[in-house]
Amino acid sequence: MFRPRAVFFIAAVLIALCLTQAVPAFAADIPFAEFIPASSCKIDGSAVALAAAEGSINEKVISAVEKADNADGDGFILTLDIPAEGDYTIWGRVYYPSLSNNSMHYSVDGGDGLVWDFPDEDEGAPCYNKWSYMYLTYREDGDFSDTELYGYWTIENSQWRHSPNTLHLTAGKHEIRFTPREDGWLIDEFVVTTLSVLEYDPAYFEGNDTVLDPCKFCGPKYPHYCQDIYALTGETAKNYFFNTLYKVEEEAPPPVEAAPEEAPPAAEAAPVAAAPPPAPAAAAQTGDITAIGLLLAAGAAAAFLRKKR
Repeated sequence: MFRPRAVFFIAAVLIALCLTQAVPAFAADIPFAEFIPASSCKIDGSAVALAAAEGSINEKVISAVEKADNADGDGFILTLDIPAEGDYTIWGRVYYPSLSNNSMHYSVDGGDGLVWDFPDEDEGAPCYNKWSYMYLTYREDGDFSDTELYGYWTIENSQWRHSPNTLHLTAGKHEIRFTPREDGWLIDEFVVTTLSVLEYDPAYFEGNDTVLDPCKFCGPKYPHYCQDIYALTGETAKNYFFNTLYKVEEEAPPPVEAAPEEAPPAAEAAPVAAAPPPAPAAAAQTGDITAIGLLLAAGAAAAFLRKKR
């Protein structure tokens, strides 16, 4: 039984395929990175407060004013909107005056309480009273011996306090609750990225030579910068990420060809014999989907008209 609607549907699909064959698809290969002001987090309790701070990127930062006993105490909540399931690294832009003011409690989606440690050195260390980024850590127990990865304190005490906590997160909303294990620190910004700790550090820029050496927890493979790009140059890590590290180069427009100069009029030439008629156009190749689609569409239309008669 002849079905004109089906014929026209097939013809329309073929024509659409013909028209889209020459349309290329381009996607920028940029890793996911989101830069979140700490002041946008939800304050929950009196242990932290919003405050202005010299050297901050944002107008307000979160300041730890009281200690909390654990991750369930007063603090603040960072809400993440994860675009796709995968592994994510969290960084914080932090400022702290000493080894007595350099850690937080935290929990992810209501899970177990963990400790986030910043660099912890002797009094007067160059990392104190400076703005820089530190990745989210947890305290990992074990036997550590590789001096490229671990500092002397980690090896001697069998605990790595700067073990990166790479979070495997599903797409959608997630919450990380932070509370002050110690008071006196400030946090200005969070960075959430699919890049690992060894692939990207928001404090980095070419020429940053403020690496803490040594770190008693980490070996040289895990450098910590005492000052970040914004503190030293005034450029934000976000701007450096999208405009230097992963800048998408725009294609330059094609050059405009100059109009050809008019040739001087040629002398009148003697009449010549008429040119032979042009050869007939070559038939469409079997692999040309555009020609095939249009021919099939025309055939379908002709069949429909014959049926109507």
